[in-house]
Amino acid sequence: MTAIKAINFAVDQGIIRDERKYSSENLEDMKIIWYKLKDDVNFNIKCSALTLIYKSFSTLTYKSGFTGYTLEQIAMAFSKYNPLSDMPNNYGKDCADWYQVIHKYNH
Repeated sequence: MTAIKAINFAVDQGIIRDERKYSSENLEDMKIIWYKLKDDVNFNIKCSALTLIYKSFSTLTYKSGFTGYTLEQIAMAFSKYNPLSDMPNNYGKDCADWYQVIHKYNH
């Protein structure tokens, strides 16, 4: 389960300190995460962000400093979040475009 991998990565990297590590081999851990994702909007958003970080670091070997990513790197990170292929896809490109708009108005 990707959420568990992302949480464990974030705990190991010291990115978060408010979660424990979980095991995708443990049915109870899987159940806990599934229900938290289903029932807790804030947890779901947190795991979405952690998944983007996890995929950026582990799969794409990007470094920290997300604000310095190119638009292609951002598109690739979003493509890995919802993988349809190893190449940037329309989902990743669309998300990168929205990221630019949101980033512009948050700064």
